[in-house]
Amino acid sequence: MRVRIAVIAFLLVACAQNARAEIQKSGPESFPGKNELSAHLGYQAGFGGQFANPSGFKLFFDYGRRFTDLVWLDLQLNPIFGYSASAGVCYDNRGRPFTCGANYNYGGWGIEFAAGVKLKIKTKVPLVVEVPLTVGVVGMFSRQCGDNGAALVLRPGAGVKYFLTRAIGVGAGVNFAMGPGFHGASSCTGSYTDFYGAFDFQLGAEFIL
Repeated sequence: MRVRIAVIAFLLVACAQNARAEIQKSGPESFPGKNELSAHLGYQAGFGGQFANPSGFKLFFDYGRRFTDLVWLDLQLNPIFGYSASAGVCYDNRGRPFTCGANYNYGGWGIEFAAGVKLKIKTKVPLVVEVPLTVGVVGMFSRQCGDNGAALVLRPGAGVKYFLTRAIGVGAGVNFAMGPGFHGASSCTGSYTDFYGAFDFQLGAEFIL
């Protein structure tokens, strides 16, 4: 019985020491694992495009795999929830009017898939500057004209994470997406190609496993 109590006490002390060791108080971040999972909330503002690009609430989900402390694989899945407006006359980016239906989704909704690398630049404190450099595909749907389609984009960004523990960081970031958008025929126009542009910002957390 005494041996069991001693073993349990030893394990509790060891766990407490490990927990204290995980807490970041000073010095640069030291990544405890090779995998990263992150989740963020934010907003996207679309720009360019003949009939606008998706704008609205956006979710961000990332998976990363460490190659080195500086260079990580970065895979992203980011849904975009476009906002709605009332029925009436709408105008494209050139000021040309067209009829839009009730509660149309201005610019539509979207789903963004991106892949590339993320640079994690350590500082002298537990603050890491992150620079994602990715390319991706954005699917566009539920658009006001029905001119659904897809865009091929370059997606550079920048952000910071402050690591509360070795494994948990919180922070913010911004990204741009730019490239050609390809649209099918619709009630407003035939099939066409235009410019897809978007800016987004995000707040959330990152976990190193």
